[in-house]
Amino acid sequence: MDGSSLSSVAARAQAHLAAGKYADAVELLGQLSAYDGSEKKGTKEKTGPMKSRVQHNLALAQLLAGKSKPAEFESALASLLSEMQGSVSQLQHADSMLGLSLKLRKEKDNWDDDSDYEKPRSIVFSGVNLSFQSLSMERDATLLRYNLAACYFRQQKYASASSILDALLRAMEPMDEVVAMHICFLYLDVLLHSSRSSAMSESALTNMRQKAHALLAYLESPHGFNGLADDQEPVKDAAAKERSLVEFKFRFHLYKAKVALLHENAKVAKKEVKSAMEVFQKEIKPKEPSNAAVTTTPSSLGVGVGAIFVPAPAVQNTAALYLKAQLEYLRRNFKKSIKLVASCKKGSVDDSIMLNNLGCIHAQLGQHQAAQSYFAQALNATKRRSKPEPLSASVQAELLYNNGLTLLVQKKFALAFRCFSGATRLFFNRPKLWLRLGECCTAYVAASRAAVPLEYKNKLVEAVVGHGPHRRVVLPTSAPETPAADDANMTLPYAVKCFRNALLLCTQLLEAKASVGGNESEMEAPAWTADALDAVRQKALVHLAYAYLSLAEPQLALATCHELLSVPTLTKAHRYLGRSYAAEALSLLSRSNEAAPLLKTNEMVVLADEYAREAKGDAASAQADVHVNNATACLLQKNMALAEQHVALAVRTCPTSRVALEQLVYVLLRKGNSKKALQILKEARVTN
Repeated sequence: MDGSSLSSVAARAQAHLAAGKYADAVELLGQLSAYDGSEKKGTKEKTGPMKSRVQHNLALAQLLAGKSKPAEFESALASLLSEMQGSVSQLQHADSMLGLSLKLRKEKDNWDDDSDYEKPRSIVFSGVNLSFQSLSMERDATLLRYNLAACYFRQQKYASASSILDALLRAMEPMDEVVAMHICFLYLDVLLHSSRSSAMSESALTNMRQKAHALLAYLESPHGFNGLADDQEPVKDAAAKERSLVEFKFRFHLYKAKVALLHENAKVAKKEVKSAMEVFQKEIKPKEPSNAAVTTTPSSLGVGVGAIFVPAPAVQNTAALYLKAQLEYLRRNFKKSIKLVASCKKGSVDDSIMLNNLGCIHAQLGQHQAAQSYFAQALNATKRRSKPEPLSASVQAELLYNNGLTLLVQKKFALAFRCFSGATRLFFNRPKLWLRLGECCTAYVAASRAAVPLEYKNKLVEAVVGHGPHRRVVLPTSAPETPAADDANMTLPYAVKCFRNALLLCTQLLEAKASVGGNESEMEAPAWTADALDAVRQKALVHLAYAYLSLAEPQLALATCHELLSVPTLTKAHRYLGRSYAAEALSLLSRSNEAAPLLKTNEMVVLADEYAREAKGDAASAQADVHVNNATACLLQKNMALAEQHVALAVRTCPTSRVALEQLVYVLLRKGNSKKALQILKEARVTN
């Protein structure tokens, strides 16, 4: 095989790679790899840039053709990098020996002009003086590292990809501009995906945002790939150059919008999405072929690193539409958001992601049954994949959490608990997830206890003893047992653990935020705001106090209530619950005189109204509960007259309140008026 044949095979291999025919490219690159170093007998095997490029392209084509696994691809690139580093070390040693011989010759021949020796024969690259051949090998090593980082990104190994890209960014200036552009876009993808991690600390988030701004600033500065450089070199294919510039502008606006959404800056994101849509409508769509099909070529492992990858117009349009739908979702314009998501062409986006987005929108509209249907379909779509993608674990965890929320709203507590438990494998340090798990447990127990009055005939009377005038009814001395849960962990002790986990995570995040809070700019809004963390913390304390009371632990419940009531930003609804739970705990501890100040009627009625408004409950029933609690405190203090007044207020405020009627019956029985108590019981049974 002569030189012209080699060039022909190489050109055909490059064409197959560009066309996505990876199997044919593997065959041709295999021929080149087998030929390399086997033409002349007695000669040393060829080494250097040409061999490494063939092996690099062969490994890349095999990965894209599905003939090798990512681990094999990583091993091949690591081996090539090791060989290159050895070759560069040898060249540097030879270069230093050449410099020494020139210096000796200078002393021998008495050179007068020192500049003849001091003229730079190499350039500075990555902090090392490299000759021309070393520079060529270093450029090949850069491409190897880029593809290795891209492979790590596709496997969701963001830390490994970030470490490689960090090293490449430190040598950005002498690098080829187009290669640097690809590195910047890949690094932005790594940062955007890493921001969704539940293990990301506040300082790491701040550092990540600074890197994203630096990358955008580099891409926006004058370069040849964005058409802003002053010394533009003439190009052979002007049309291809124009397509690359248009694609860069479109992609750059999209990435600026993504970074703005990461910072929760909807105003900047809206502006960038609008610019991207204008580029698509004016410069991309008019040139779209009539038979354009959606391609699935992975852009992160693009074959031609020397040119920007231009996906199908349908994929470009979908990316812009999704960002626009996200903006409408943040503006609570849900109907328009549904239209934008539904307008995306099928095949241009993963089915599970589209179904998840539709489920989120319907959940915000209050259509929880429809939302749960979408989430269930999305989960089935992730399970149907024959080869699970690296991102599927993260998507599946999000789907499980969303599905659990809709099931919790529909009061399907056991199913919701299973979904939340599945999401803990990845989102184990998200405080909201632990809060929802605890809510499932407490809501299940509360629902089970609320169902007990329906079986009064079996639960109210434990036994009947004696006959005639000596007949007596034996009442139960303990609360009825709660039916066993479908899941062994759906208990109150497990709920306590969940709420304590949520409190611990909230405290850690608030402390981390306070340590870096002074270094954040207005553009850098944290993923967890202080208000959101404070709201989760308040809810966790309220539920924890309820769980302690249900477990007959009044001392722990009282301590939790004191911690809750000491929160400066405590809402009125949570203050109402905190004071009520604290009064109940004090009553159980035989300290009813201390509970009276917490149950001041005028203050508690106002708080009860606010609680009823937030909980979307009956304000009259909440006010009646306030009077019943005051009556209970008076009864414990043996103040029957005042207790009777509070009970009368409770019944007058809400005549259908069951707890108020039960309290009235108790007061009447204490006064010896059993006939009126029996009449009230009969009427209550009829009305209820």
